[in-house]
Amino acid sequence: MDEMELLTIGTAARILNRSVFTLRQWERRGKLVARRDSSGRRLYNAEDVRQMAASMTGHRGAGTGAQVEAPDDTGKRHSR
Repeated sequence: MDEMELLTIGTAARILNRSVFTLRQWERRGKLVARRDSSGRRLYNAEDVRQMAASMTGHRGAGTGAQVEAPDDTGKRHSR
């Protein structure tokens, strides 16, 4: 049986384009399951994180590689 790929909270947060604080809240609410290593650090199943990122497609560009648009000095929007 293959070993499950686990991600740290920081890596999972970057993939989901959310803060680690948000991931901790999601864990408390049961939205995302975290396992703990022997030191008590949160570890997330990579497939769970990927599925959540896919379900969030179109919502703040989470995990989609979407470009962020920001106004330039003229007030027009451009991709960065």
